[in-house]
Amino acid sequence: MQWYDGALAEAAAAIESNHHLEPTGLRFDVGPAGRRIQDAYETSMEQTSDAVSGFHSVSSGLRRTVAGEPDVWYRPRPAKRGLAERYAAQKGHLLVPMRFDTVSGRLTGLWSATPSFGWWVPVAVPEEDKQKALAAWWNSTLVRLMLLNRRAQKLTYPTWQLAHLREIRIPKPDNPAWPSLREAFDEVLDAELLPMKLAEECEARKVIDEAAALACGIEIELVADWRRRLAAEPTITNRQAKPI
Repeated sequence: MQWYDGALAEAAAAIESNHHLEPTGLRFDVGPAGRRIQDAYETSMEQTSDAVSGFHSVSSGLRRTVAGEPDVWYRPRPAKRGLAERYAAQKGHLLVPMRFDTVSGRLTGLWSATPSFGWWVPVAVPEEDKQKALAAWWNSTLVRLMLLNRRAQKLTYPTWQLAHLREIRIPKPDNPAWPSLREAFDEVLDAELLPMKLAEECEARKVIDEAAALACGIEIELVADWRRRLAAEPTITNRQAKPI
């Protein structure tokens, strides 16, 4: 059972069937997976001539804003240099997580000025404006609902496969809300996103959700209701469930 509040399951289904959206994987390549990077590279805190920067940590203490910087160096494993070179060619600016702490986690997408990879998975979006617009989109309540609706094992620390990430809906190319999402990215660029349990105190989330509602053609009040319900979920608050 994914949700204490059954209305959130209905919300996730409504988002995924929204005709203004399409699966990420239909439009852009997603990957390589974090495990592939760990197989081909070893982590290092020192920069060497053959090292590439990467996003290894999903810590909420480190990942606070929609624009991020690499936190580790990856060095090719001696026996995997050919594979490492192939993966290095797939680095990207838009990165999405393969795992997430629902209680303390803040981000479910970020933009990096330096193309990268790691436990944050690159999405191959060529245009910078769309990269930034989608970094905002992936931090919306709508995407959080879609991601958490795909939890399989530990509900408070879910992990996702590439197939799950490819299914997450994004605005279609002709969606009129692309400029609004891009503006939302700029508006929240330096703002610290609060954990979901504090969503009603997080002005940055409200800015993002307003643009996301426009992308779906739905009322912002509906998204605000979903955000409040999500913030009250036991797997978000880490508290005992209360009557709805």
